[in-house]
Amino acid sequence: MSSSSSFLKARMMKARMMPRVLVVLAASAALVGTTFRASPALAAPPPPPPNVSARALHYDQVEVRWDVTFGHINARTWGFEVYRRDAANEWGMVDSVSVDRTTSVDLGVQPETRYEYAVCAINQDGPDCSRSVFVTTPAGIAAPTGLTVNWTLSTGGGMVAMAVVTWRDPSPEVGYYEVYRQDSSGRGWQLVGSTDLSLYKDDGLRLRTRYDYKVCTSNRFGQRCSGTVSVTTTA
Repeated sequence: MSSSSSFLKARMMKARMMPRVLVVLAASAALVGTTFRASPALAAPPPPPPNVSARALHYDQVEVRWDVTFGHINARTWGFEVYRRDAANEWGMVDSVSVDRTTSVDLGVQPETRYEYAVCAINQDGPDCSRSVFVTTPAGIAAPTGLTVNWTLSTGGGMVAMAVVTWRDPSPEVGYYEVYRQDSSGRGWQLVGSTDLSLYKDDGLRLRTRYDYKVCTSNRFGQRCSGTVSVTTTA
C-alpha cells in the first residue's frame, strides 16, 4: 500500500473508530476482573479497489474509474469513496457511491491543475484504499486554429480593400474573439474588432499594402492568441 493510501486509511479509521473506543473504555472500567472467553477473529475491511484510473474529460471535469472484484462482494462492501487532493489541499472526499458503481465524475476541479485521486472500499470493519493516481486538467481556454485571410475590393466601391479573416472555433467555452491587425506603419498590433463568430471582415484597407492578422479568444480564464497570417492587397 502506498503512503498516500495508508494516510487516507488512517484518517478515515480514526474518525470511524473514535465512538467505538469511547464505548470500550467505559465498559472496561465497569468490567475489571471479569473472565472472558476468546472472541472470534475480527473481520477485515474489503480489499482496495484495483485498476484505479483518472482522466480529464474537460478543464473542469475528471472521471475516476476502478474495478469491483468478488472480494468486495464477499466482504459485504457497502460502497466506495473517492478522495482527491492537490498541491494546495489535503485529502478530501469528493464522492460516495454504492458497490455497483465503478465510475465517478469530479466536477470541482480547476483548469491546468494536477490532482491526485484514490478510491476506498468501505464495509462495517473500515476502509481500504487504492494506490493514488494523478491527472492534470487542460487549460480553460484555447487559441483559435486554422487561421486564414483573403482580400477583395470593398463593397463600398472605390480603391479600397477588405480582408476576410476566418478560423476554427477551439472550444465551446469561448466568450468572444478579438481580431488584431498590424501593417508597415510601425504602430504595432491594433485591435480592429471583436465578434462571437469565427469570421471577421476588415474593411477600409489600403491597396498595395501588407497586413498581418491574429485572433485571440477571451473568456473568464484569460486570453489565448493564434499564430499570424498575412495578406497583401494588390492593385
